Amino acid sequence: MRRWVILLMVAATANACHAEVVYLRGGGSVSGSVKPLAMGKQKLILVDIGNGIQISLTQGEVARVDKEDDLIKQYQTRRIDAADQAEAHWELARWCKANLLLPQYDRQVRHVIRLDPQHATARASLGYTSFNGKWILIDELQRSRGLVYHQGKWKVPADVAMLEADGELEIQQKQWIQTIKRLRSRVLKGGKSGDESLAELTAIDDPIASAAIGKLLVQREDPDQVRMLWVQLLSKWETAEAADALIMASLFDPEPAIREACMDRLEQFAKPRAVNTYIAMLRDNDNKKVRIAANALMAMKDPRSILPLTDALVTTHKSKTGGGPSMSSSFDRNGGGGGGFSFGGGKEKIIEQKVRNPPVLSALMTLAPDADYQYDAERWRQHFSRHMAEVSYDLRRDP
Repeated sequence: MRRWVILLMVAATANACHAEVVYLRGGGSVSGSVKPLAMGKQKLILVDIGNGIQISLTQGEVARVDKEDDLIKQYQTRRIDAADQAEAHWELARWCKANLLLPQYDRQVRHVIRLDPQHATARASLGYTSFNGKWILIDELQRSRGLVYHQGKWKVPADVAMLEADGELEIQQKQWIQTIKRLRSRVLKGGKSGDESLAELTAIDDPIASAAIGKLLVQREDPDQVRMLWVQLLSKWETAEAADALIMASLFDPEPAIREACMDRLEQFAKPRAVNTYIAMLRDNDNKKVRIAANALMAMKDPRSILPLTDALVTTHKSKTGGGPSMSSSFDRNGGGGGGFSFGGGKEKIIEQKVRNPPVLSALMTLAPDADYQYDAERWRQHFSRHMAEVSYDLRRDP
């Protein structure tokens, strides 16, 4: 990144000279009075831009220096040569922009439109677009459509309101993170301050706090009593953040009482969300997670889990083996010197292993206590298919 040294000096200290334009290597330019300046062995260029402000540039930052008067003279000459030709004035406008003569550029573009009102490129450069055969400013067209300009784009007001609401929500969530972090720290220290902070935590009734509290519950870093407090607080609110935290804790918290408390609350307000999460985990490559999900589904007793559980009675899991260093030896049968050791890495292999899942079987037997087909998935499917047919028949019967 370019570093400019800006010197605030009295304008009278600068030597009077003609205005010049200093073009920078990285793009852009600076206009003002230019004079050389030496600071030790380093040679600089000092640009006085007026009002007592001077900018110091190294020679490596400067691409070239042109006299501003020369550019203006060139512009005036080119303008006369362009006569009344719209395209010639458009090319002159582009030249002005390239040389950073921006006021002249604007005048040229507008002159092009006066000469040729249908000049599409010139119109577009001023923010016009063609609509129903007429030229109209894009801003006016978008406003007529009910759109508003927000963060560099035209958007529907409802979207802007939603974005602003999301921004405000994020601010409030961050504030709750700091507040709960402070209170938690005092609770863990104990004492009178800890008791007061515990009461303050218990009294929280803002659903926006659920994101911060849910994160603490899922991290599982606090004592059992504190984690149970997080569960009780999250149980106040029916937010997505509260549901997701309770779902994760119902699966992975090490304390059975906490897992059970999470399940109880989820059954009340987020059972479909929880069951969907558990069902998805039945397909995990980690067999431990498959069994954890099966135990959760057994507690939920949701008929939607029947077929997924049947498919998960026996699961296939992939693991890698080999790929590390290996050693082999060989010896000449006749006792000669041809034997020895060789070292090298074996090729990595993917191994598939089929695993029976007892928790899955237990979950199925909970859903169908009159059946026991062990790990025969096809017989389980037939059983539930017959059961569904019987239920369907009973529903069609006349009362």
